[in-house]
Amino acid sequence: MSNQQSVDKNKRREEARAKALEIKKEQERRERRSRMVILAAVIAGLALVVALAVIILRQAPSTIPSDITSMPADVEAPANASTDDGSFALYQGEVVTELPADVPVLDLYLDFMCSHCANFETIHNDWLMGKQESGELVVRLHPIAILGASESYVRGSTYAALLEKDLDKAQQFASWAFINQTATGMGTTAQADYLKSIGVSDQDAEAATSGKYERFIQAASTVTLNTPELRDESGSFGTPAIFFDGDRVTSSYIEAEAWQADVEERIAAAAN
Repeated sequence: MSNQQSVDKNKRREEARAKALEIKKEQERRERRSRMVILAAVIAGLALVVALAVIILRQAPSTIPSDITSMPADVEAPANASTDDGSFALYQGEVVTELPADVPVLDLYLDFMCSHCANFETIHNDWLMGKQESGELVVRLHPIAILGASESYVRGSTYAALLEKDLDKAQQFASWAFINQTATGMGTTAQADYLKSIGVSDQDAEAATSGKYERFIQAASTVTLNTPELRDESGSFGTPAIFFDGDRVTSSYIEAEAWQADVEERIAAAAN
């Protein structure tokens, strides 16, 4: 073999080796790109899972034992709420922690996503607030969530936070929430905007709509459902539920004058 042939052969080998090296490097680059794409997809997928988990946890408060009959000690609650059942006692324009002696008590159970509760609030709220402000009656409110709607927890939490700070603002919010019960876009942002529009400070509005009392609402709801005395003759419980000194008020609240006359008679009888 001539020297020239040997040189040509070596040159072809070097070229083939260089080509092979180039192909290998290109394959490595492709593999790196593929790994990066896969890694990015995994990270994006994990971020989506985390986001969904946050949404789910936001909509469904952490689990409360299903058999409780009083408020658990580990549930954060408003300072002026009952430690027994999570209720709020309204008397003479304030939320009180001790019931006045010899004053009848009307217990009212409401769910913010209950259409019948919205009707009741529209018809009787002003009248009942007048009765508790005059000192004739203690109105004990039970905001609960028994219809399985996340909005019940969200709005109930906001309401509880407001009851802890300002009864008047709480009642304005309740009326607004019931009026807009089926409206879209009624999340915490809309709630905070409404609260600011009625004079609640930005800081207090954000705190009230933070969801801090959603677990409290869940616990109060569970306690309510586990109280046999609150069930009707068929063994069921529904809202609105009204009790006067422990006795269920069965007259139709739709008939405003008749229902209020019934309560007036009960107040008079309790005074004798």
